[in-house]
Amino acid sequence: GFEVQTMRLGGLTCRLKEVQEEIRQCLKKEVFYMEEVEAKALPFAYMEKYDMRTLVYNRWDHIVTPSVME
Repeated sequence: GFEVQTMRLGGLTCRLKEVQEEIRQCLKKEVFYMEEVEAKALPFAYMEKYDMRTLVYNRWDHIVTPSVME
């Protein structure tokens, strides 16, 4: 059902509001550090043996829902 999308969109909405507030605080100099910005970015790859530049396959069917899609 659509309840899965409702939860995902609701979670995204909450996160966007949190980030908006964090950015507002930085702009007003209320905080001077944002962990998300300062943290070192981790390498991204589905499988370690592949170079990120060669990853071209789509995993949408695994991301969108835990259910099996045929």
